[in-house]
Amino acid sequence: MAGFSTVDARTRQFNRFLAAVILLVLLASPMMIGSNRPVFWMLNTAVLSAVTAVFLLLVNFGVVKMRVSFSRWRLFGTLAAIYLLGLVAQLVLASVTAPERFHSPGDILTGLLRVVSYGCLLLLSLQVTTNVGRARKFAWGVFGVTILIAIYALVSRQVPELLFYEKDVYVDALSGPFINRNSFATYLAFGSALGTALVLRNDREDTMSQRRGRMDVEMVIGRLVVFVAVLLLFACILASGSRMGAFVGLLGILVPVVLRVTQSDRSSGSRQALVGLALAVVALLAFALVSAAYGGLVFDRLGSTGMSADVRWNLYENVFAVALQRPFLGYGFDSFELAFRMGHELPVSPDLRWQNAHNTYLELWVELGFILGSIPPFLTGLVLFRLLRRGAENQYSGYLAQAAVSAIIIAAIHSLVDFSLEIEANVFLFLVIIALGLAPNDSKVKASK
Repeated sequence: MAGFSTVDARTRQFNRFLAAVILLVLLASPMMIGSNRPVFWMLNTAVLSAVTAVFLLLVNFGVVKMRVSFSRWRLFGTLAAIYLLGLVAQLVLASVTAPERFHSPGDILTGLLRVVSYGCLLLLSLQVTTNVGRARKFAWGVFGVTILIAIYALVSRQVPELLFYEKDVYVDALSGPFINRNSFATYLAFGSALGTALVLRNDREDTMSQRRGRMDVEMVIGRLVVFVAVLLLFACILASGSRMGAFVGLLGILVPVVLRVTQSDRSSGSRQALVGLALAVVALLAFALVSAAYGGLVFDRLGSTGMSADVRWNLYENVFAVALQRPFLGYGFDSFELAFRMGHELPVSPDLRWQNAHNTYLELWVELGFILGSIPPFLTGLVLFRLLRRGAENQYSGYLAQAAVSAIIIAAIHSLVDFSLEIEANVFLFLVIIALGLAPNDSKVKASK
């Protein structure tokens, strides 16, 4: 029995260490221009792989326990394994076939290692967040990281020397450490979703929040502070000038509200419903004021939406035609620019350099083919259904699942018109929020009461 307690204690201590490492990765990855360069991919992969290797070794020797349960995720694990094997197969084919058949093996390898880093981060995040209490505290840390990035963006706008790159595009827009304003807006939208869920959490579900009187006042003030922080994130999204960013930012705020209302306990009574309605009206007024104050750039760009839609539609038709040329194997991971250059047709402008498809789904099909390229969105769909159920059923951590649902909706919609989930810092934040929604084990909390 003593040995069991010692292992549990070591596991708790190591999980706290993992939580600190993950928060540092979340904080550092956006600072490196969103980690949108191979050198940063390799650095992040090295760090996360090393920590994961240490973790698995400690589990193997019985020093710590693996808290993650994979028994209900056989389909997910099988498809993920097929996806990785498909990328390895592409790498092998690129190494042994003629250069014109596939993209550079080196580029495919860096893309494969980037995917490995995603898997490592997801595993470590699931390990950290299985404990409900730790997951709830960890969520505050993740939200705090997004606030720090937003503040850094505002400060660096006044003092450009603080940026780690020379800003020569989007000069009038707020993009922070990201080069692309749309990617920055997606990052902030993820933070807004998590922050809104934290505002809407039901503290009566927390066994540590049963006191009344002054404690209630402190909780109201705390919610107000978080609400103001969400307003700050939304103001930064508007200042970025990203039209779709503003839309998904609103979704990041509205989806947790809708889920909270539709999935809440009906026994909560009409009084709580009236209070919630009053707070919703105040919140809408606050967001209207923020939009009026900071939404000028977005409103100005809305006038050119029709023209942009025509250009994008022509681009998507051309990209889809390129994907049809190699529907099974694709051109190779991270090969879009080269593949599109070979299949580029008018009326898509030849004067522009098309590094991305501005549609992640189409880009996956071009690079990986229709079968392998459809696995990531299909896996995300599986996770979405699991999260919707957890959000409705989990008494202690349901709001975290609702934040994760919102993050998936943000990612799914913005990926239709941009490449935000092709930016590593965004994927890191996305995966950690997904882990927060998936991992907490409410059954142990109920059993301990």
